[in-house]
Amino acid sequence: MTQTIIIIALLLFFTGIAIIGFIAHFCFDDTDADLYWEDNYSTIDCPHLHITDVVEEAFANYELIGTYCMDCGERVSQRQDGF
Repeated sequence: MTQTIIIIALLLFFTGIAIIGFIAHFCFDDTDADLYWEDNYSTIDCPHLHITDVVEEAFANYELIGTYCMDCGERVSQRQDGF
């Protein structure tokens, strides 16, 4: 009798989780383009207002630095520091 109750409880538990997952799939279907940072300026030309420098290669007294736009992810420029 105890095994039957445990089996029924586990079956109800996993069925409940499956139902919650199925309902959550439809409730939280977010297709907002603003959440995808790499697509923010896919339809218009990005003004590159937020840029940052990234060291791409470094060795002793040499650095290859790329400047990237934080909004669209495009490499804006590249420069070499050192020898």
